Amino acid sequence: MKTFGRVILIIILIIIVVVAGIIGYIKLFKPNVGAAPDLKIEPTTAMIDRGSYLANHNAGCIDCHSIRDLTLFAGPAKEGTTGGGGEIFDHHFGLPGTIISKNITPDDSTGIGKWTKEIFLARFVVFSDTVFKPFPVEPNAFNTVMPWIWFSGMTKENLGDLFDYLYSLKPIANKVVRFTAGVEEKKQ
Repeated sequence: MKTFGRVILIIILIIIVVVAGIIGYIKLFKPNVGAAPDLKIEPTTAMIDRGSYLANHNAGCIDCHSIRDLTLFAGPAKEGTTGGGGEIFDHHFGLPGTIISKNITPDDSTGIGKWTKEIFLARFVVFSDTVFKPFPVEPNAFNTVMPWIWFSGMTKENLGDLFDYLYSLKPIANKVVRFTAGVEEKKQ
């Protein structure tokens, strides 16, 4: 039994020496590259133009996140509402309540003005899991008609250009109530 105790002690000492050696090696011999620089890449006109194309023609962000004039052909955004949210999705779309699109202009208090590009990208990437996981939505809880899963497949470059375009829009102060549930709305 004495021999067994000595073997365990030797093994523990060897582990301690190896771990100390690894830590010492990392501390003494790794290259000292200093702190990472705080890089701020300013969006170019080409990036903003590409984001505009994506938001207005490909992904259709502006269609849902603006109040549209449906009396005109193709229902363009009403003047002064581009990206400001407020488009209503209700029983006309087969929904049991009302969902109002979010303000995606760079307004600090009611839009995405406090978002960073990283936060914007993360909002989409979280839905990139290829396995659909449905979840129940309780009455009056957060709900959305945004097809997050579809857009989660966009490249980071596309999403980054989209973000740059949205940040180039005129900030619109438009606080919207995102979701209301109600059977009475269905009767109207």
